[in-house]
Amino acid sequence: MIASFGGSPKHPAWYLNLKAAGVAEFELGRRRVSVRVEEPPIGSDRYTAIWRDAAAVYPDYDAYQARTSRQIPVVELVPDRN
Repeated sequence: MIASFGGSPKHPAWYLNLKAAGVAEFELGRRRVSVRVEEPPIGSDRYTAIWRDAAAVYPDYDAYQARTSRQIPVVELVPDRN
């Protein structure tokens, strides 16, 4: 997930909530999925790869990053196997 908030100078509330909780649950069809929240460090190879792939699908992400001085976070929701 890309916490772009359209290039706003502030992080979106959903990102702050996920970061604080560290875990989440969502529904995929009729299935409930528990996940842990992982945030690759900005500038890491993982962050760069996710950003590149996301911007290839939605080029506005690059425009949003150019619009703000904050580094836009990337969040991964990793299925909890427990």
